[in-house]
Amino acid sequence: MAERRDLGIIIGSKLNFNSHVSAVAHKAHVRASLILQTFVSRDIDILTKAFTTYVRPILEYCTPVWSPHTACNINKIESCQRWFTKRIKGLCGLDYLQRLEHTGLETLQLRRIKYDLLMCYKIISGEVSLHCNLLDLLDFTQTRGHKYKLYKHQSNVNVHKYFFCNRICDTWNALPHTVVEAPSLNTFKRLLNNVAVCHVAVLP
Repeated sequence: MAERRDLGIIIGSKLNFNSHVSAVAHKAHVRASLILQTFVSRDIDILTKAFTTYVRPILEYCTPVWSPHTACNINKIESCQRWFTKRIKGLCGLDYLQRLEHTGLETLQLRRIKYDLLMCYKIISGEVSLHCNLLDLLDFTQTRGHKYKLYKHQSNVNVHKYFFCNRICDTWNALPHTVVEAPSLNTFKRLLNNVAVCHVAVLP
């Protein structure tokens, strides 16, 4: 079976997103390169704003669907932001985390996890209407923590193991009840930024 494209997402014959990751990484690199070629200003704030406006949306469109789990694909997506920040005047001698601190950016890997959590909140709070039972809640009387803990199904294949409804369970279940029980999406976003969502390794 050949690859298929649906709503801009390329799905491989083995239900992987390798081709999609390669495509968006290439497109983002081209767009980032054009910014550096066409912008006269070398101001950090202006270039960072240009990147978040014109490049980052390419790398983050529908990430709950295709968020990569292999080191190769994670690095392929992250490499665009690495490459761009390294070419901002005054930052080339710093390591990646230091460059992110100067520009006020987060790793794209961390942002994808936050997008997963936002989607999870929308589903549980009923802001997203689904025609299937995508997330299974645990019985609150039988577990510690908040009342919206998710049941993580056993997986024998990576396609299911790293699918949205399974990969999000551990991170979502570890959130404080004050965050997951937020009264609105905006409040959830604000509270989420104030907690350590996870320990995300920055790959070399």
